[in-house]
Amino acid sequence: MSLGTVASLSSDSVPLFLGVSIVTGVGLGVAFMGAIRSISVAAPPEHRAGVMSAFYVVAYLSLSVPTLIAGLVVPALGIEPTFRIFGSVVVALALATALGTQHRSIVAAAA
Repeated sequence: MSLGTVASLSSDSVPLFLGVSIVTGVGLGVAFMGAIRSISVAAPPEHRAGVMSAFYVVAYLSLSVPTLIAGLVVPALGIEPTFRIFGSVVVALALATALGTQHRSIVAAAA
């Protein structure tokens, strides 16, 4: 989910929503493949299976648990407000992660 996906709801444009969803999906796929590659290179061969299994468990939980929570909130708030809140939280977390990663990169480069 991206800021564009959340914003596309305001325009009521189906082509815009589909386009942004495709771009977001491709980005997620590339990021997931990069994470898998990084883990497979970094994990020692004797622990690689366990590390990859743990990665998949965390990845699927991080996708499913927030979605289940959002699904439980829909009856109380409605689908559109829930989507906007859920999307805004995801965008905020993504920005915080990106800023934290950038900060670590700058600190590591300075060391």
